[in-house]
Amino acid sequence: MKVRSPTLLVALVVLLLAYPWLEKIASRWLLSSLTIVVLASAAYTIGTTRRHLVGAAALGIPAATAQVLVVGEASGPRMLVDALQLIFVVYVIGVLFGFVLRQGAVGVEKLSAAAALYLLLGLTWAFLYRLTNHFQGASFTLSSGTAAPTFSDLLYFSYVTLTTLGYGDITPANDFSRSLAMLEAMSGTFFSTVLVARLVALYGSPAIPGGDESSGSSGA
Repeated sequence: MKVRSPTLLVALVVLLLAYPWLEKIASRWLLSSLTIVVLASAAYTIGTTRRHLVGAAALGIPAATAQVLVVGEASGPRMLVDALQLIFVVYVIGVLFGFVLRQGAVGVEKLSAAAALYLLLGLTWAFLYRLTNHFQGASFTLSSGTAAPTFSDLLYFSYVTLTTLGYGDITPANDFSRSLAMLEAMSGTFFSTVLVARLVALYGSPAIPGGDESSGSSGA
C-alpha cells in the first residue's frame, strides 16, 4: 500500500493556521470550503487502493455534503456534521496508522503520514470536545470570560492537551470533558512513544524490495 500523505499534511497545516483568522472575520463559507479541502485531501491521500477509495468516498462524501448544507445553521445540524466528520477522520487515522506501522523503508511518505496522523489526532479530539459542548453545554471555561469556546478555541485546547503543555487559559468544566482531556493527554504520549519506536525500528531494518508500492498496486 502507498499513500499520498504530503498532500494531507499541507492541507492540515493550512487549516490550523487559517482557521482562527477566518473564524474571527466570520467567513463561514471560507471556513466550510477549507474544511472540504481537508476532507478531499484526506480522501486523496488514502484512496490509492480500491477498498480505501470506496471507504473514503462512502464516509467522506456525506461529511462534505453535510458541511455545505448546514453552513450558518443552528447547533442541531452542526452536531450531525461533527459526527460525520469525526467518523471519516477516525477512518483516515486507521488507514494511515496501518501504513506507518507496515514494514518498509522510512521515507517522505511515511514521515509525512506520521506527522499528518498526529495532527489528525488533535483534530479528532477537537470534534469530540465540540460534540461534548453541544450535548452538555458549558463544558469548557475560558480565562478571557468568553461565554462559549469557538471551534478554534477547542482546536487550540486539543493540541495544547495533546502535547501536554497545559497553559490553563481553557479548562474543562465538568467530569466528562475532564475525562476526555485526560484521555487525549494519554493518547498523545502513547502515540508519540509507539510511533517513534516503530519508525526507529523500521529505519534500522532492511528495506523490502517494492514493499509499499507493490502492495498498493494490488487494489486490496
